[in-house]
Amino acid sequence: MIVVYDQPKDQEGFEKYYNEVHIPLVQKIPNLTGAEVHRVLQSMYTEDKLYLIAELQFENPESLTQALATPEFQISLNF
Repeated sequence: MIVVYDQPKDQEGFEKYYNEVHIPLVQKIPNLTGAEVHRVLQSMYTEDKLYLIAELQFENPESLTQALATPEFQISLNF
């Protein structure tokens, strides 16, 4: 699963919440086998001002589908 974040208006506030609240919530998602966060330095073929790309890894599509239905995943969407 790929999650793309646009450039935040309050970068310092975003970083604080993302690192202190959001990542710990994501780590509780069942079936998650790995996660990586990548900073976007430059993008091509888009006018979007991209900031971060998060890659959430699951063993297979079924485990992803199961994770999407959990309360832990739903809470992480409140970002």
